[in-house]
Amino acid sequence: MTKNSTKILNFSVQKREPPHLARSLKRLFYGIMNSIMLGIDNGMAESMNSKIQKVKKMACGFRNAGRFRNAIMFHFGGLDLYPALPTR
Repeated sequence: MTKNSTKILNFSVQKREPPHLARSLKRLFYGIMNSIMLGIDNGMAESMNSKIQKVKKMACGFRNAGRFRNAIMFHFGGLDLYPALPTR
């Protein structure tokens, strides 16, 4: 463990945090620090999942997994369905 992780764990013990919190912090410390330092999160994945669930709800269920996949690709595949305008 690093010096910083020891400080965080000691702080949680001094504040009489529940022991499971200290264990969770110790187990997840490097992931938390990477997220903070690199600024990476799973917001984009959660957003896409939310949109997929919306498509699923609008369809009232699918009988076929292939059709469900096609609906997702149709809505989020970035297709350009408009005809090309003539150029002069």
